[in-house]
Amino acid sequence: MDFHVIKENDLFLLSKGDGRVPHPEEDAFGYGLFTKDTRMLSVLAMDIEPLKLTLLDADASGNYRSVYHYSNEGNPVAETFPGQSILVTNQRTVDGQTFRDEVTVENFGKKAVDLTLVYHVDADFRDMFEVRGYAPKNLSRSIQKELAGHTARISYQAVDGQILTTNFALTHVGDAAKETDDALNDVHTTSREGDGEDQVLRMRTEETRGNGAMSAGSERGITLRLPIRVRAQGKETYVLTVLPQVQNSGERLETEEIHGIRNVSVYTESTNLDQVESAYQLWLAQTTRVSGDASFVAWYDRGIKDIRMLLSDIGYGTFPVAGVPWYAVPFGRDSLITALQLLPVDPQVARGTLLTMAAFQGKNYDPARDEQPGKIMHELRVGEMTRIGELPFGPYYGSIDSTPLFLCLAADYFAWTGDEKTLRELLPTIDRAFAWIERDGDRDGDSFVEYYRESERGISNQGWKDSGDSVAHTDGRLAQAPIALCEVQAYVYRAYRMFAPIYRHLGRAQEAAQFGERAARLRKNFHDAFWIEEKGIVAHALDGQKTRVETAASNMGHVLFGGILDRDKAQRVAARLLSDDMFSGFGIRTLSTHEVSYNPISYHNGTIWPHDNALIIAGLANYGFHEALAKAAGALNRTASKMEHHRLPELFGGLSSDLVHQPVPYPVSCSPQAWAAATPCMVLQALLGARPDALTGIIELNPVLPDGVDALSVKGMRLGEATLSVTLERDEQNQTRYRAQLEGGPWKIGTIHSERGDAEEVDMNVHGVQ
Repeated sequence: MDFHVIKENDLFLLSKGDGRVPHPEEDAFGYGLFTKDTRMLSVLAMDIEPLKLTLLDADASGNYRSVYHYSNEGNPVAETFPGQSILVTNQRTVDGQTFRDEVTVENFGKKAVDLTLVYHVDADFRDMFEVRGYAPKNLSRSIQKELAGHTARISYQAVDGQILTTNFALTHVGDAAKETDDALNDVHTTSREGDGEDQVLRMRTEETRGNGAMSAGSERGITLRLPIRVRAQGKETYVLTVLPQVQNSGERLETEEIHGIRNVSVYTESTNLDQVESAYQLWLAQTTRVSGDASFVAWYDRGIKDIRMLLSDIGYGTFPVAGVPWYAVPFGRDSLITALQLLPVDPQVARGTLLTMAAFQGKNYDPARDEQPGKIMHELRVGEMTRIGELPFGPYYGSIDSTPLFLCLAADYFAWTGDEKTLRELLPTIDRAFAWIERDGDRDGDSFVEYYRESERGISNQGWKDSGDSVAHTDGRLAQAPIALCEVQAYVYRAYRMFAPIYRHLGRAQEAAQFGERAARLRKNFHDAFWIEEKGIVAHALDGQKTRVETAASNMGHVLFGGILDRDKAQRVAARLLSDDMFSGFGIRTLSTHEVSYNPISYHNGTIWPHDNALIIAGLANYGFHEALAKAAGALNRTASKMEHHRLPELFGGLSSDLVHQPVPYPVSCSPQAWAAATPCMVLQALLGARPDALTGIIELNPVLPDGVDALSVKGMRLGEATLSVTLERDEQNQTRYRAQLEGGPWKIGTIHSERGDAEEVDMNVHGVQ
């Protein structure tokens, strides 16, 4: 993937791999600087005249910082600047409020050099949906552009009155503190007359979009120029500071009530780079630490750093956005699954995610947004297309699995932390979520939760595989709604099973008993309707005619995570998931190679998604299937080692490792993506076989090492007020041996001595260390 992303809170820059942000007419991929779901900078090009620069290297692994090194090419005619005599270091940073593009010019020549630092910049203020190709019906933009010497401002007043401004100031770093402050706070507030740097140049770009067409004015941005002199054997540093600002004009907008963003300042609160670095160090210090196998540690550490990059807060607590560059917003399913994955690493992310989702729980019946009372949202956008009602994403509720996943996360959060205060705070939301499952989720009363799109502009398939062709019969026909996905039923079952003892603990015994009865009924009906005995698999779904969609899809691995299957059937599913038609060597495919709809480079019909594999691996651990677990986890670890920075992307191609040595990339995959970044965290929990239960104060362990890994050490895993440390080693008989220790708190360690499934009673030997 030839792009770089740096991000802090809601501000992120998407550039080409060489650092450029080309004009959208030159490259329509979607590069730019974004905040509030809006592109605030659409062109960024740095040049140093008259040099011809060559890129030496590029590194964006710092998450909020990227660095590019250049050198000058020689000129055989003019020896003014001998080749490779000048080194240019371009460092870019975001701090949550500002973007800084810092250029250091080092002159290794014997003479001083006179150069001109040049920046070409522009801003089109397009909504993220427009950037991704959506064409609004009728929209005219008048963009104002002002240039005065080394400062500039580009601004636009949106249809709803919101004012968007991008300010620029180019300064020498020695003068930057005062000059930048003056420039960004008082740029062009009054017209000035004069020559050169004292003259204000004003321009206007007109853009009209409608019915897929676009016309624009001839002006293409602003050019900032700064003469510079670098002495022999000396260096000078300059910085372009970019401050994007979003503010409402006049009275409070009605859309603010719709979005429910409690404290917008968390998106724009100024933080300096030292504070950002300190925040990263604090995050790394408070999360579970892993050592041992170098490859696994590199994969895990990269995931932890990327998760920190993707954390945000809109007033209810820290939560992960879905991913960059396209989904840097709250997503129900993505944020909830990521928080589930992160429970063994930092349970507080789950708390922030739960409170954020609770704040946007559905209240009304609104078909335009697929909203129903008690339903957990799918996606929240705040760009212009959403604010003016062109698109229904403020928020949108077209997700069938967000609500049961919310319940699973709430139960798991309590199991890890014993945080009864937060649980009780969430109880009204939890009650409404269960009510939605039983009322609107299961409209026909067959005990299965189905989806049916009501919004004309909504999503047709509302499970995690939400592309239009992702649910198809074995002959290729698309399944017709209402559709009951297999994994959704397993999530619901898991929610009932986990909340039954919690409700009993809270003194709600009658409801606890009802949950047990509903779980038992759902389990029986699920086996009757979804199990395909002759194939040994779980049907992908039931369509609107209650006909089974019998394609072999990875969704059945999520069923193992839910624990709804009998053990013998779970064993057959595990075997199929690790067979050659499902397992590529790099991971488990979303769809079997035997299916008509299989395509190894489609979005959902044959590619490999790390988070999908993580949930499958968690399901294998749930049943204690160690051999399959070790194989699947080992494959993901090896795959991560083949990726740049050990970073697993959102998805990659499903071609077999017998055919290709490297995973084939998916061209527009998000990277980093939250649930891909958190995959090693859920894999780690699965490898430990860790199942905490705050009600009993016991954490069960059933460890196994992944294929290719001989040792791992885990420290500082939090269980309420206690911390758990575990060391795993492979012995000469290829068995996993482990030592476990708890510090602080009343928890105890319970060890599972046999493979287990949720349907079976397990004898547990409780002790501190094995």
